[in-house]
Amino acid sequence: MNQASGICPQSDESLQSFIHRMMLRVGWSDFTTLITHGGWGSNPSVPYEVKQEFDAFDASILLDLFENQYYANKNYSLFDGRFSHISLFQETFFPHKKKTFCGSRVPLRFCRACIEKQLHERGFSYFKLDWLYEAFCEIHATPLLKVKESLSLSKIKNTLKFVFLADWHEILDVVSEEVLLEDEHHKIEESDLTRYNRMLSFSPCAKRGLVEYFMSSSDYYPTGCSSIADYGFLSKIQRDLLFKKRKRDSLQSHLEEAYEYELSNNYHSLIEHCIKDLEIMAIHHFGKGHWVIKSTSRKCVDCLRHNVDDFRSCPAAGIISCTGGYLSSAENQCDKSLDSLESDVELHQRRLKVTDGERFVRDSIEKSRAITAAGGPQAYRREREARLKAAAKALDPLIS
Repeated sequence: MNQASGICPQSDESLQSFIHRMMLRVGWSDFTTLITHGGWGSNPSVPYEVKQEFDAFDASILLDLFENQYYANKNYSLFDGRFSHISLFQETFFPHKKKTFCGSRVPLRFCRACIEKQLHERGFSYFKLDWLYEAFCEIHATPLLKVKESLSLSKIKNTLKFVFLADWHEILDVVSEEVLLEDEHHKIEESDLTRYNRMLSFSPCAKRGLVEYFMSSSDYYPTGCSSIADYGFLSKIQRDLLFKKRKRDSLQSHLEEAYEYELSNNYHSLIEHCIKDLEIMAIHHFGKGHWVIKSTSRKCVDCLRHNVDDFRSCPAAGIISCTGGYLSSAENQCDKSLDSLESDVELHQRRLKVTDGERFVRDSIEKSRAITAAGGPQAYRREREARLKAAAKALDPLIS
């Protein structure tokens, strides 16, 4: 890889800026995958025809650039799919087909003083990642300049050229100072802790093990989880099984919440489980180190045989160990049966016209609120009669 500082992505550079600089460097003039009417595109990508130019860069460098923008103003969780964005990253730098779009418009902002400083110190200029989200330059204590959103794609292209060269007199009529209220300021916040968190994640098998732990050994109750009102349709065993499935599904959706609850209320029990049933393994992906928390009782080949969806979403898939041949995953017949049972309960509710009762209760509550808001029953009736008379009067011209 070429180590020239001007060719490599800058540490605080936006994705759009780096791709734009590379396209200019190779003489490519079609920017439809990068800019749109009035600004940058929200989903920039390298043109299909010049993607080979990016082969010269280590994948880890491009991935760092991509992730800096992908995770901007996002809260990363240990339970997130660590590499769920890899397909988007690959389509950004190495698209498999031609594209003629770049997503919705993103304001094109810049700091004049920063551009001039870059040209003076580095010999080239670039757009900072901060400028995609902020309206004020903290370094020079000045509002950013914003390109008019009414500009056509061709004018945006020319404006970018003049900004990169700091040719300010050419763009005086197409830029203005950004105005943003203080409570609308969106400064990028990413602590070092968040950066380190992205180096560690739970694998699907570890998350499945935690769900089993919460089902059997924890007093945590998932938010919004409730038993189904079957109105005598189910046996006690069926009701218990269906509730357990609903609780399990809810736990899978609120696993981070359950984990934090357990850390606060049953710390020693949770840590004992983690020491006994989980292990941390190091992997390398796209040239970057990453730590995966996985189950000690499951091998990667187990996922490949029995749960292909988990295998595909695991950051360690095919990296830690995978010695078995590809086998398609079988449906979970128990879950399938319980899903069918839940559908039968809903049908039973409709036959009993339970939804009619729910609708009556909801209408009664809304009517009660309207009476209270009107100031009492008599005031409510007067308002209602006045609305009916007004509606009837409006219909008179149509009837006569």
